[in-house]
Amino acid sequence: MSFSNDAPTSRIARLRASRGRRRVYAVLVVLAMLAATVLLGVINFRSGTTLALAVLLPAFLVLVVVGMVISTQLGRATGANHRYRNLDERQRFELDRAMRIGHHVTAGLMLAVFLVLAVLEGPSPESVSFPEELFMPVLWVILMAHTSIPALYLAWTQPDEVSDDEQV
Repeated sequence: MSFSNDAPTSRIARLRASRGRRRVYAVLVVLAMLAATVLLGVINFRSGTTLALAVLLPAFLVLVVVGMVISTQLGRATGANHRYRNLDERQRFELDRAMRIGHHVTAGLMLAVFLVLAVLEGPSPESVSFPEELFMPVLWVILMAHTSIPALYLAWTQPDEVSDDEQV
């Protein structure tokens, strides 16, 4: 990527991570998201019990905080968290493309949930009943996919940055 020599942009360039590190962040984000989804499902199936309140809920909250920290690092490493005005034309194109892909994935997930409900429950509105225990985990997955897919896509597809020393 070609950055100008101004201070904010050169700082952004230093924050960029190698492809390998970005991919590690991406895998960690997905694992934290999946673990939080499983815990959320277990909490919903065991709601009101001492186990859910004393152990599972704090574990879920810790996973959420860990996931937020890793997501922030991933966003920094991919440039997904940087101000749009500080990005060059190619970076803006990549970020816009990643955002479009993220929106398409989210739309696909919502369509899949809709189709599962439509097929399983039938066309009659009064017969529609979605299991309450699955509502929060499904909503969580859609929300996390919507917010994470752009950075995950960038982490997996962006090439390593060429430093100024290597350019000739």
